Amino acid sequence: MNAWFFGALAAQLTGALAVMSAEAAWPGRWASAMADDIADSVENGRFPGAVLHVEHAGETFRHVAGWRSVVPAVEPMTENTVFDVASLTKVVATT
Repeated sequence: MNAWFFGALAAQLTGALAVMSAEAAWPGRWASAMADDIADSVENGRFPGAVLHVEHAGETFRHVAGWRSVVPAVEPMTENTVFDVASLTKVVATT
């Protein structure tokens, strides 16, 4: 993965978060907007897949889209997919 992946993800989530409001019920319209943006990004090839997991006031919202592996074999994304982002701090923080 490279910096464009995280840039695309951040841009998509930023757009989805713009619909949040203090009056919105949990999980409300904003959670659906985030899930829709992620699904759209996967369908348009911006990134291969994503897992959205948000907890608030004891409730949980989850959304899974796309693929966790595309080479050598295609594997669907799952809720329990583990992402290794330990070595990406410099890439994400400096771009």
